[in-house]
Amino acid sequence: MNILDLFMLGLLGWGLVRGYFRGIISETSSILGVVAGFWAARHWYVGMASGLAGWVKNPESAWVTHPHYPKIVAFLAIFFSIYFIVSLLGWGIKTLARVAQLGWMDRMFGALFGLLKGSMQCSIILLAFTVFSPTGESVVLENSKVAPRVTFVAVRVAKLAPADWRAQFLEKLETLKVAWQAKKTGT
Repeated sequence: MNILDLFMLGLLGWGLVRGYFRGIISETSSILGVVAGFWAARHWYVGMASGLAGWVKNPESAWVTHPHYPKIVAFLAIFFSIYFIVSLLGWGIKTLARVAQLGWMDRMFGALFGLLKGSMQCSIILLAFTVFSPTGESVVLENSKVAPRVTFVAVRVAKLAPADWRAQFLEKLETLKVAWQAKKTGT
């Protein structure tokens, strides 16, 4: 095991423990809050910004007269409001789950979800190490015990990367797989 393995195992362990204690309901409501807040802010900030500019008519107030500041305030106000509402709903559902004696299930699925998040983080690290190494040959990656086990997720995460990164990653990953296989067989 090398330092990269220890770091990746730390991420996986942290995700598992944090997911267990937060539970699937809190984890998903947090992500849904960010997505819903971003979507709502993206679609409604212009209307709110014009309302803000019209509502606060103070010629001495520079933030209202500057065209960007009301947009920033509106965007952030909508984002955080929606995030807060979704988080509150998540808290309510989590409370109902505890009352219904389903807290253990919430925690178990939370641990699995946390492990998935940790594996995605490890995949991004693997992607960065692979893409940014000049030849795809990295002693740290070649000697890693954890990296070969997260390639399954890393290949899927790479689909979200820019096309040139994805192509480099997949090409250099083949070189790494050969090195990992050679270490495994002792040749």
